[in-house]
Amino acid sequence: MLKKSKITAGNPDFHTVWMTIRQIFRVSGGMAKLIACGLLILLLFAETIPARAAADPLDQWNVRSPLPTGIDAKSISFGNNVFVAVGDGKIRRSVDGITWSVTDDGGQYFQTITFGNGFFVAGGNSGVIKTSTDGITWTLTNSNSLTQTTISAVSYLNGKYIAQVYWVTYILTSDDGKTWTKSAGTVTTFMHGNAFAYANGNYVNVGYNSFSYSSNLTNWTQDYFGDSIIMYGAASNGSIIAAVGDRGNIKTSSNGTNWTVRMSGTTEALRSVVYAGNQFVAVGNQTIVTSPDGITWTARQSLSNGMRDRLYGVSYGKGVYVAVGWYGAIFSSSDGVSWIRRNTGPTSDLYGVSYGAGNFVGVGYCGLLVKSVDGKNWSFVNSGTSKWLKRIRFLNNNFVVVGESGTILTSGDGSSWTSRSSGKTEALSDVANGKGIYAAVGDKGTIITSSNLSAWTSSSSGVTVDLIGITYGNNQFVAVGRDGTILTSSDGVTWSTRATGLLPQYRYFNGVTYGDSGYVVVGDGPTIMTSSDGKTWTKQKSGISTGTLLDVIFDNGMYVVSGIDTSSMDNAKVLTSLDGVTWSRRIPVNSGILGFYGVIYGNNTYVAVGQGGTIYQSNPVPANSTISPAMANFDKKPSAQSDLTIAMQLNGNTLTRIDNGGIALVQGIDYTVSGSTVVVNKSYLANQPVGTTKLVFVFSVGALPRTLTIQISNTTPTISPTTASFDKKPSAQSDLNITMTLNGNTFAGISNGGVSLNSGTDYTVSGSVVTIKKSYLALQPVGTTSLQFKFNDGDTQMLTVTVKDSTTYKVIYDDNGSTEGSVPTDNGAYQQGKPVAVLANTGGLKRIGYLFKGWSENQDGTGTVYVQGDTFAMGNQNVTLYAVWEPLSTYTVKYDSGANGSLGGAGTENVVSGSYPVSVPSITAGSDYTFEGWSSDGGVTKLTGNQVMAVKVTGNIVYRAYYRFAAEASTPSDDTADAAVNSKLTLRFKGNVTATGKSIVVKKATDDSEVFAALAMILPKSTYPAFRLRLRCLRSITARGIMS
Repeated sequence: MLKKSKITAGNPDFHTVWMTIRQIFRVSGGMAKLIACGLLILLLFAETIPARAAADPLDQWNVRSPLPTGIDAKSISFGNNVFVAVGDGKIRRSVDGITWSVTDDGGQYFQTITFGNGFFVAGGNSGVIKTSTDGITWTLTNSNSLTQTTISAVSYLNGKYIAQVYWVTYILTSDDGKTWTKSAGTVTTFMHGNAFAYANGNYVNVGYNSFSYSSNLTNWTQDYFGDSIIMYGAASNGSIIAAVGDRGNIKTSSNGTNWTVRMSGTTEALRSVVYAGNQFVAVGNQTIVTSPDGITWTARQSLSNGMRDRLYGVSYGKGVYVAVGWYGAIFSSSDGVSWIRRNTGPTSDLYGVSYGAGNFVGVGYCGLLVKSVDGKNWSFVNSGTSKWLKRIRFLNNNFVVVGESGTILTSGDGSSWTSRSSGKTEALSDVANGKGIYAAVGDKGTIITSSNLSAWTSSSSGVTVDLIGITYGNNQFVAVGRDGTILTSSDGVTWSTRATGLLPQYRYFNGVTYGDSGYVVVGDGPTIMTSSDGKTWTKQKSGISTGTLLDVIFDNGMYVVSGIDTSSMDNAKVLTSLDGVTWSRRIPVNSGILGFYGVIYGNNTYVAVGQGGTIYQSNPVPANSTISPAMANFDKKPSAQSDLTIAMQLNGNTLTRIDNGGIALVQGIDYTVSGSTVVVNKSYLANQPVGTTKLVFVFSVGALPRTLTIQISNTTPTISPTTASFDKKPSAQSDLNITMTLNGNTFAGISNGGVSLNSGTDYTVSGSVVTIKKSYLALQPVGTTSLQFKFNDGDTQMLTVTVKDSTTYKVIYDDNGSTEGSVPTDNGAYQQGKPVAVLANTGGLKRIGYLFKGWSENQDGTGTVYVQGDTFAMGNQNVTLYAVWEPLSTYTVKYDSGANGSLGGAGTENVVSGSYPVSVPSITAGSDYTFEGWSSDGGVTKLTGNQVMAVKVTGNIVYRAYYRFAAEASTPSDDTADAAVNSKLTLRFKGNVTATGKSIVVKKATDDSEVFAALAMILPKSTYPAFRLRLRCLRSITARGIMS
């Protein structure tokens, strides 16, 4: 078989290959390095490369009992000179009913078989029906195209094959067994049927308190027995039909219409009946009855001899009756009266197994006790009791068995047994030994102890639930049971309850053991719990999702769990783990193996026992090396340090190395080896962190590594707490109380940065409590203060005090002489050292002649000037931030009234650069003039006073007043026009206008448009257009000597 080879740091092959690769790279050329690269790739991917090696022995199990198989046989038939029995995945075949061979049925799980017309017909799951002439080679028919429901019964009657389909309203029929059809007509009754028979022209079906009959397999009539009895089987001698069922019930009928109850002589369920050899033979639960006519019945043999045999099927051939049933039971008889068991080994449940004194011993139901030297060949041993034996342990050179009704049996060799009085009527479930004390647990919280196995004394467990498992290890007993119960005791007398924190569905514990990695508890769920001390428990992943784990052992360096899963045909559970945390399943999935109640290691092999007398044995498993102790403690306190001595039982192996987290310890420095003794040096252990250190002892190829679990502690004195805080705010100050755990040491003082604190002043001591005074702490700077606690032995302990000051301060803003606006308000409260964000000039502060630049802590503006968004650290007092003002340049604005008016205010004002005039004087215009505005550009642009005040000043500037002539003449007439116009024009142009006859000479006018403009000023508006026209018509206006 191919097996995956995992090369890891825990595998000796890893170092061999790795060191070879490293050496090639150091000294070799290109080709060799290429080869080394290939080796490295193989090394890295070795996990996925199958190696040619023998399979793990724990994955290879051999059936030892019952033989030929312990799997239920549900039905049997005879034909073509061979018996063929089917059931739960196995096909059994025999030519004489005595010697049997077993094969798988290909996953069909046949439930029923018949023979007719030259071949066998078997029905099973998913509507499958197959045919075979010899019980070896099988051919699939078309049945599963008609139904996907289990075929629960097949019969060959009156030349017809009939198949019962479980819990549906039709049957299947066939003329040849190969081609099947669904029944026509009304078949509403067959959902209750279990078996068919034929007599006197009628086909008959019997089942759940009902019967049906038909003459043609198409039209059926249903009726009820009226007694709520389930009928399982039916057979006919041609004239009478006998049906058998629960509680020994037998009914007969000539044609399936009217039935008569017959006395069977038993109250056990009868499950199958056959007519052959001139008699009816019915088989069932531990019972066989016969009748020559179906009317008078005789009980022939009771099988209640501890085998608990339930027979499900019976057939006849070659003059031999053969009955098959529960857990592979096979019986044969030549006359139906005397029966011989043909399968070997027990067929009742085995609940426990142990190994000692060179023998395997298994115990079980009804006082069942079996023994084997090699685990292969088993024999029955008289236990002297018929009680249910629940567990067996080999303790202190004695086998100890506990069981029903307080049963205790002891033996030194497994052959001769002595009954002991426990003084209890409650069932006992397990027993353990430690410190010279035997302790047994049982129902209703029962715990009894003994020093000699003869006299037993009750102890109070403090609980009333059933206790199911017990073990001893690490100087204490641990008992487990229902409702998640875990108890511990150092002497078996006084017990303490431990909590697991599991939900109710995971709280039924069945077994417990102690090994190299501590305690392991198993139970329903499936549940696995682990603990190093029996007090604190951790739930682990089992790797399986269903089933019940029933027992756990630690042997040959490995935890091994046995269990059962009745929810599927995948019943058996065997899990293994080296550390109790990581688990591997060992029994192949869908193996069909019945469930296991117990497992044990001995004589280089594992043996598991369970349902139906099942005994399986693993392939040989070489004895692994062991170490003792597997758990140890190391104290890092200098005066408590010592080397750790480990005794090895090599069992033919050799120690290769010791690893810690994948890193190999250095022999001769970290540890030494002398024969079978290893000494781990204290200098190495002192460098390991406090907590759990696991040293892996790696042995030669083939041996499992062993783990030494070391709890590293440090009993150097400790203090609590190791960190604290102190607030320098007066109202918040308080002393600090520090509790010391001295661990037998003496307190020697406290220092801070090499300076010793004064006892009585800076701190006081009362017992194990040190009080550090607030007066001392208030002197420490804000930040971290480290105080060293010193002792006479062990490490100095550090107290780290975070010193803060929660006193709060304010920030006040000052306008510092502003002329308008308001200061911002900061409502924050700031502790010393906390950042303060500077606010903006949100109130619009202004100061004439100055520019706002920001804020300063100095009123004169010196130092740092902050602007919005800047931050500074708050000191130990309130802070005032003053507005910072920067003086601006000043310019002169001059106002000139001109010759035709006068100023009504100051003729000048000084204005800050970038600001605006605010004192523009008023103007009083002269007679006949109107003020037109101020102009700084020679009259091009004329501004009102308000407009002047809106012009930003950026330099010295002169504004001059401008006017317009405002005199008017009355409406002129022809005879007065010249004089009036001449007068006004002369006034307007200051004597530069003369009138001669009809000519007007304007000496200083630009052109005649200026004259017309002047006329428009001096003439009434109502007459101006007409006058203007007249002037154009009558006069010549000369401007500067030009006539127009």
